Amino acid sequence: MIEGRGIELRFEEQRALADVDVIIGDTGLIALTGHSGSGKSSLLHVLSGLRPPTGGTVLLDGRPLRERPSAQLRGDLFAFIFQDHFLVPYLSGYENALAGVARPREADRDRALALLADLGLGAIAHRRASRLSGGERQRVAVARGLVRGARYLFADEPTAALDRASAERVFVLLRRYSRDRVVLLVTHDAEGLAIADRFIELRDGRIVEDRHAQAAVD
Repeated sequence: MIEGRGIELRFEEQRALADVDVIIGDTGLIALTGHSGSGKSSLLHVLSGLRPPTGGTVLLDGRPLRERPSAQLRGDLFAFIFQDHFLVPYLSGYENALAGVARPREADRDRALALLADLGLGAIAHRRASRLSGGERQRVAVARGLVRGARYLFADEPTAALDRASAERVFVLLRRYSRDRVVLLVTHDAEGLAIADRFIELRDGRIVEDRHAQAAVD
């Protein structure tokens, strides 16, 4: 469980988050919603340890997140999908998908290839990232985020650069992933919102609504 207590985040005179209390359980797809500048990405970054809060604290299983070794957090606990793909251009899509796995096993390699196929990239999995289109690179980044099976997946607008068909593939995988793990998803996409189990809406750095979906989505 991740728990944020009285989280504040400031950038000089600008306040990004203000007195945020939130609890993230062990499974489900949670959508962070709100207008641009409402604090969605800031909350994602603080809860994942990418940015320390300037006030309050974040706990992981009752222990302050700041006490966890970063290698442990980036191991089997936390994984990320960002708006930018951050691929290594001279590596293939397949190699990039495995880049976050310290010592890939056969099962990891098989999983990477299966994810790339699910994302419509099976035929070009071994093509260098520098030769992939922007949308193809972003889908490789999605596979990289999913391949380790981390307990918490933090996804910041992962489909913003994708066409509708590609975005649908991503949402199918995120929904599947969230059945026994947590996906914390920042999105404006209506389809992404439709598959969420829970909605946390922010406005001016504060949570103004925290509600569960009326019915589970398969």
